[in-house]
Amino acid sequence: MDHSHTALIIVDNQIGALDSPFWSPARSNPAYLSNLTTLLSAFRSIPSGAQAPHSNPPIHSVLKSFKNHSLVLSLSAPNQITDPHVPVLHIYHASTNPLSPLHPSSPGIAFHSNTLPLPNEAVFSKTKNSAFCGTSELERWLRGHEIWKIYFVGLSVDLCLGSTIRHASDLGIADHEVDERVLVGNEKGEGTRERENVSKGDIVLVEDATAAWAKYNGEYDAELVHGVHVGSLKGEFARVVKTEDVLVEMGLTGKSN
Repeated sequence: MDHSHTALIIVDNQIGALDSPFWSPARSNPAYLSNLTTLLSAFRSIPSGAQAPHSNPPIHSVLKSFKNHSLVLSLSAPNQITDPHVPVLHIYHASTNPLSPLHPSSPGIAFHSNTLPLPNEAVFSKTKNSAFCGTSELERWLRGHEIWKIYFVGLSVDLCLGSTIRHASDLGIADHEVDERVLVGNEKGEGTRERENVSKGDIVLVEDATAAWAKYNGEYDAELVHGVHVGSLKGEFARVVKTEDVLVEMGLTGKSN
């Protein structure tokens, strides 16, 4: 099975997001971490099926890692990627609010222990809700590596994860040209010309590998917030699946019921 154009993106699975009552003490989806861990282990085990390693985009990329809760920045040349597995990308939020547990001065900015990036996995930072805001290294990475199918997981479906998915859809981040050419013109053949055939990519939200928090002191409970925001993304911005569906699609288990 060829997964050479597929990637998993994990958004904001950070200590400060999970272990702090900053947003609310009530969180949806108790199975969130278990499902996320299952997916991460699965993707790390899947060969991409690529015939040759992809090349990095023609830019220097900034690799970011955590060391004693500080950000360590280093430049790497655009070498070829030799890892044969499906790419896993990590996004972290660096809040500009000094009171936030995701502020760079807080230990909460670090990735949660269940999704610590491996050395061969790309890491991107953001300060806005969408990971595609501004001059997006993430967008260039995805286009440069010809990623046409993206599974999105992480936090939270009503904030950064949801905003990132909407932005990805608006950008057509997974759309790509196919080899076929289409002739267009009127029924008499006048004005006939070739048009490049663009295939829509596949932006996928894994609904049981994300979560949300209750709003307004519990006036809107966490599961309600979660369900409404998944529903608003479904169809309009993303295809929505569950963890079990992903394992089937990636060829790791049989068909789900």
